[in-house]
Amino acid sequence: MAAAMPWARLHDLKTITCPTLVLHGEQDRIVWFSCGQLLAGTIPGARMTLLPNAGHQLFTDQPEAGSQVVLDFLKKAAA
Repeated sequence: MAAAMPWARLHDLKTITCPTLVLHGEQDRIVWFSCGQLLAGTIPGARMTLLPNAGHQLFTDQPEAGSQVVLDFLKKAAA
């Protein structure tokens, strides 16, 4: 079930034209996974990656893995 989204400007996400990465911690208990799915599904061409063994502070929980995902995304976006 999708979470209710209180964002008044959610429709503006459809206007984003740059490469977008939505990175979500698998064990995040602060921001629902469905929020990340909504972002990735609304932003055209967005890529969503679920970071295993990471919570809300994913770069503290998995600094190397999180950084690698971002670097890979940036390399691909630049190509």
